[in-house]
Amino acid sequence: MAYLFKPKMSSKYSICWTEKTPEGRLVWHRKSTGESDIEKAYEILKIFQAAQQKRETKATIDAFLQAAGCETIITDCPLPELWQWYLDHCEVSGESRQIRDRHNALDRFTSWVAASHPEIARTAEITLRVASEYWQYLAKKGDAPSTRNNNLSALNTIWKAIHAPMELQQNPWAAINRDTHGSIPYQPFTPDELRKLRDAAANYISQEAELDFWPTAIEMGYYTGLRLGDIATLSWEEIQADEDFLILIPNKTRHWGDDRVAVHSLNLPWVAMLPDPPKKQGSVWPKATDAYQRSRLSAEFTDLARKAGITLDREPQEGERRNQNVKLKTFHSLRHTFATEMLKAGLTETELRDQGNWSGTDVIHGHYNHAKMELAKNAARKIAKAANVKKTE
Repeated sequence: MAYLFKPKMSSKYSICWTEKTPEGRLVWHRKSTGESDIEKAYEILKIFQAAQQKRETKATIDAFLQAAGCETIITDCPLPELWQWYLDHCEVSGESRQIRDRHNALDRFTSWVAASHPEIARTAEITLRVASEYWQYLAKKGDAPSTRNNNLSALNTIWKAIHAPMELQQNPWAAINRDTHGSIPYQPFTPDELRKLRDAAANYISQEAELDFWPTAIEMGYYTGLRLGDIATLSWEEIQADEDFLILIPNKTRHWGDDRVAVHSLNLPWVAMLPDPPKKQGSVWPKATDAYQRSRLSAEFTDLARKAGITLDREPQEGERRNQNVKLKTFHSLRHTFATEMLKAGLTETELRDQGNWSGTDVIHGHYNHAKMELAKNAARKIAKAANVKKTE
């Protein structure tokens, strides 16, 4: 069914609809109505829908659109102009630094295309073969796995957003697997380190955030697995109380287009630690939000953790291709702690995925589950117990 859509940075409404090709593939179409008045655009939409329901031919519908003054939308663009096209036609989500990183990743890729494939001029010409070649180029250039993965994530986010409106055949970046070879995931905090972290936060005088921010943030990280950015930029509108539960809609994962939410018990300690302003609207911690957007909070957490006497990194070991110390623990380690403890408590990886807003269970299994051996031993005990029961029957 057709519907109206108002592109970002445009004052005119468009009609969007899909058609099935003879091969059975759905093709997405969009044409501008040429109208800024929603009532007039809606009248055109109603006539268009009526034409569709009578199963008119494509030629008849195109003739109607042309007679109505509807403008054809150019769905492809030269690759060097893709960033502006992305800003103009897509919902661009994320913090300012995430958007900046996305822009930088696209600039690096387009520069490589211009040098390596001068025959490629338009965005639609970027195939899986080209994307794979660029992926290998980054590896040969010596980029660390995390750097390559960040580039992949940024390009995948852009292509995922432009895929439908640009009517692309595929998102080539979605088919490339992240590089896990040689990557060293952050380690969870031990119970003793958690105690030290809590004690240090209670006495820490923050220069960047509200005084109650770090004690509450640490409890939230431990009990919910929320990322530092999700916590720092948390708004009251994202918190929905429902009976004995609190429903959080983390902002960082909204660009997935996923409607999953995280549900937490109101009995958890951090809920009582939230500030209680006269009007619960806007940012929960305005100073922390501003500091995070200026990339100042991570450094302050590092200072807090070192004051707590926690070792955060180690020197490179023999055989590692590294020229600086390896980070073992950051605020993100609380997310690792949350995942590990919840799996030990009996949550399935699917349940944990939804609670912590992970993109999939493979990420949890590969990077966040630090209790694999302990869980494997528990499984072995269950098998042995079942075998003994069977033997006695």
